[in-house]
Amino acid sequence: MSSTMHTQHSCLPRRAVVMQEGPSVEEAPATDNGDNRGGGGRRKLAAGWPPRGPRPKVRGERREDVDKAPCWSVLLHDDDVHTFVYCVMVICSVVQTIKRCKAHAITAQANAKGAAMVTTTWNEKATKYCSKLQEYGLTASICRVDK
Repeated sequence: MSSTMHTQHSCLPRRAVVMQEGPSVEEAPATDNGDNRGGGGRRKLAAGWPPRGPRPKVRGERREDVDKAPCWSVLLHDDDVHTFVYCVMVICSVVQTIKRCKAHAITAQANAKGAAMVTTTWNEKATKYCSKLQEYGLTASICRVDK
């Protein structure tokens, strides 16, 4: 760690400059260091930045619309071609939120019962996961989950 960096600001990047209270941009004197680039010193943010007050509302889907959207399950079907290790590796690489232990349990259930649920998500993501699993040679499908 650089010796010029203060310990109280150790979470900031090395080149970060912590600004002290001072005059706003309008009050700061303009300096010219002679290289025709202007500025010459530390830049200060204008007074009132970042803006305070209520945040603008985000347009698009409302929370109620997302909650009412149907969920889809990605199913892994048993086959006699692929090994456990291969299936676990593929599941972990396609659905990156699943750890190896969970992927092994999914593979074991698919082997024992014929099919196992890999994950439940919205339609576009479920379709993407299913096609990725199929690209690796596994037998997968999606089905709608009724709430």
